[in-house]
Amino acid sequence: MENLESLSGVDENKQVFEMFIGGYMGPSSFYYINKMKEEYEFRYGFSSNGLKIRNDPNNKELYIRKQDKEFYENFKSNLIQLTSHWSKDGYSNNQIMGGTQWHIDLKNTMRYSGSNAFPEDFKIVMNYIDKAFGVDQLII
Repeated sequence: MENLESLSGVDENKQVFEMFIGGYMGPSSFYYINKMKEEYEFRYGFSSNGLKIRNDPNNKELYIRKQDKEFYENFKSNLIQLTSHWSKDGYSNNQIMGGTQWHIDLKNTMRYSGSNAFPEDFKIVMNYIDKAFGVDQLII
């Protein structure tokens, strides 16, 4: 017998991942993964002026790439492995005003953030995330 969550649709369109990188009044990128019934939607948005692009199913500003559960589980596993040595205390450089803020949040699993400072291998992780979201194929 199916559980009540499945019958009520509670697990439909549930956000399981969020990433943001950008700055005040500057270019910003927004990454979301939503669990749908049978698939996952990898959602990406770019803002040239720093305005937030919300994770709304009807938002036409989001590029959506549908993936199956196996793709998502591989993404999740690889991301955890790539970031396992990162500091849970975050990364901060208070000598810079404004600058670049970022966070990566894999629901109930991991959360990292920073302000004007990054882990040494941050670009490797960003390249991995961009590829998973298909951003490397977009012309923005």
